[in-house]
Amino acid sequence: MKVLLIALVGVLAVTASSTLAADYEITRVIEVGPAKTAGCAVSVRWSPDGTMLAYFANNHLMISDTLGNSHEVSSIHDLSPYRHEWVSDQDIAVRLEDRSRKTDSALNQLILYNIATGDEVIMEVYWKTRDFLVPGSEWFEGPFLSLERNAYYRVISATGRKDGTEVEQRESRKFRSENKSFSTDKDALAGEHVYATIVDGTGDFQIRSLYQTDSIKQCGHRLPFHIREHLVSADLSHTFTRGILTDLTDSSTTYVDDFAGDPPAHTVGCSYYFPTFNPRLEELLFLQACEGKEPYVVDRMCTFNYATNEFTDLGALTGLDAGTPPRYSPDGKKIAYTTGRKAYIIYREDKL
Repeated sequence: MKVLLIALVGVLAVTASSTLAADYEITRVIEVGPAKTAGCAVSVRWSPDGTMLAYFANNHLMISDTLGNSHEVSSIHDLSPYRHEWVSDQDIAVRLEDRSRKTDSALNQLILYNIATGDEVIMEVYWKTRDFLVPGSEWFEGPFLSLERNAYYRVISATGRKDGTEVEQRESRKFRSENKSFSTDKDALAGEHVYATIVDGTGDFQIRSLYQTDSIKQCGHRLPFHIREHLVSADLSHTFTRGILTDLTDSSTTYVDDFAGDPPAHTVGCSYYFPTFNPRLEELLFLQACEGKEPYVVDRMCTFNYATNEFTDLGALTGLDAGTPPRYSPDGKKIAYTTGRKAYIIYREDKL
């Protein structure tokens, strides 16, 4: 465990762009340890009770407490971990893939690890063909979390081509941690607002839940993976897509750019990546990437309080790796993230 003193190390420099004083302060940043797999950085996941983090160091599944004390749960030798989520305070679901690309098909597994007993249960096994359009080819995406933090995953079946376009069918399956099984009954997911992405091959995407359906046009290309999740606030009052915050109570919109201040020097515009809502506060967390005329990117972690319209820049993160979204703790008071292929925890306190 390493506690990084912000004033000395300079990992995060907190600035607020509004005239209001920041409503919280960063008290410390803890270095948890290496977090990478297959040469790539991986994100960290909070346990439902907020007392532990799960992440990968190479192919070793690691658990850490909130002070950075970590230990190994399991070692995976043949496959590469791709994504993981907590199913309960004791169970972690991990998606594993064979990324060797030496054959025409790839092994795709979903395994449930119990951190208390060390038991491993294989939930799904698929051989995904390289040509995803072969009728009958199946694979899955996930695991994901619903707004109520229930884990689920999407099973995808390729049904072939229609008018020269790719056609897929997707269904969501829910974990049942008490008996380590799952349900394909969509009625079992009612009330949990599980969002699924439907691909019709035209560039039109439907973000569907079990309580409403919204359409999003994405200019003829696939919906970026980093905005598929966490589009809706925990109280179902707001959505956030491509820098636009929408209040569902009155359909009003807020452009976060209006409060972000001028883009950094030598840049021509900024984008918002991996947005997520604070589970307890009226606040957004995201990475901001600003691209310049030359190959120049500034990556920053930022928050936006949509109750006060306050945009807070947590500072440039040296060595920030793409594809590593920051995560709020369940109480909304801590932030876990990876940068430089290491995992960190940000502690923050509300100002009185």
